[in-house]
Amino acid sequence: AGIPHVEVPEFPRGTELTDAQKAELAAARENRAEIHRKWRLSASMKPFKKLRQMYNKAGVNIDITKLGSPGWSDEEIDYAFTVAKTMGARGFSTEISVESAKRLAPFAQKHNLFAIMHNHGQPGRPGFSFDEILDQGSHIMLNFDVGHYFGATGLHPNGIIEKYHN
Repeated sequence: AGIPHVEVPEFPRGTELTDAQKAELAAARENRAEIHRKWRLSASMKPFKKLRQMYNKAGVNIDITKLGSPGWSDEEIDYAFTVAKTMGARGFSTEISVESAKRLAPFAQKHNLFAIMHNHGQPGRPGFSFDEILDQGSHIMLNFDVGHYFGATGLHPNGIIEKYHN
């Protein structure tokens, strides 16, 4: 069975929410997160094994999964790395930040996989440093998005590719 669908109240974009509506929304989101956490911790790896077999049979290897979050519990992060390993991936990709790298580095090392950091506009922010992120551990890797990099910085991506190609 797939991840359970949990209703969360929706409000029209731009609506100024009352304190009661904010509380209702926060409670619904917390409830959804807890239901999803419980589901993840009980989910079988069997569907992931079947998915890997299907892709491998078609000649496709899965190199990176996009499942997991540094905001998840320790057990859920272990789950995300287990899914990645089951799929034959080198690790899972998440949004790049120093905080994400710090949080995920010990889990990546434990599972002997990579926490793979994907950039959007972050390289355009003052003080941003790929080095600071990669220095969080040997199991941190970049999923370098050259389009986002150029869009955020206006710089040609070759310098970053040459510097971090390993």
